Amino acid sequence: MPLALLLRKNFSQKTFFHKFKDTPIVSALPTGRSTSLRIVSIFDVMGEEIRETNVLLEKYAKNVEWKMRSGTWIKDAILISSSRVKTKAIIPQSIYYKKLINKPIFDEMLKLILRQYIALFSGVLSTSLPEDFEGKFKEATEELNKRIKELSIIIKSVTKRNVNIKEKYESLKDHVVQQLLGEDLKILGHSLYELLLNIYLKIPGIVEEETLLMQLLNLCKLLRAIP
Repeated sequence: MPLALLLRKNFSQKTFFHKFKDTPIVSALPTGRSTSLRIVSIFDVMGEEIRETNVLLEKYAKNVEWKMRSGTWIKDAILISSSRVKTKAIIPQSIYYKKLINKPIFDEMLKLILRQYIALFSGVLSTSLPEDFEGKFKEATEELNKRIKELSIIIKSVTKRNVNIKEKYESLKDHVVQQLLGEDLKILGHSLYELLLNIYLKIPGIVEEETLLMQLLNLCKLLRAIP
C-alpha cells in the first residue's frame, strides 16, 4: 500500500514530468493514476488473483466518481481488496478543491492508514469495530449518508468504545480517536476527517452515493487480513 501511494505521488505533477537541471524526465509511472491493490496469501493461485485485481481495477477504480461541495472528479483512486475478505475499500488519491486545485492527499491518507494498522495490531483499536458499527447502524446507513453531523457523532462514539487503553489513561481516549480519524491532519485548511465526511463516492450502476468515511470501516476489515 505505501508503495502504491508513493508511485502515485511520482505521478502528481500537472505535466507528469520532473525536471533535473532543466531537463524534463518522464514520470516513473507510465500507466493511469488509479491502482488496484490486492492482499493475498502465498497459497493463493497467483494467476487468478492477478486477474481479479485487474477486474476490480477496471470495474470499480476506473469508474468511481467523487463528489464534494467544491466540485466533482473521477478515477484517481486506490482500490484495496483481499483474497480472504469479500470487502473492498476505495479511497481517492487527490481532491479537486473549488475546481481550481488538484490537491494530492496520499501523504495524509498513508499516515491515517498506518495509524489504524498500528492501532489494530497493538490492540489499541478493537478489530471488531466495523461489526460494532454495522450491528447497530447498518440499516440506517443510507439515511446517515445524508446526515453527516449525526454520522460523525456515531462514528466517534463507536470508535471511542472500541479503543482499549489502561484505565489510568482513560482521559486520552478522545485524543486517540482524533488521531485515528485524522482530525489533526490538515489539507487546504480542513482536517482529513472533515474531508472524509464530505467526500462522496459513487460507481454508476454498482455503488450508490455514500460518504467516504464509510470506506474507513471497510479498510479496517482489510487491514485485519494483512499477516
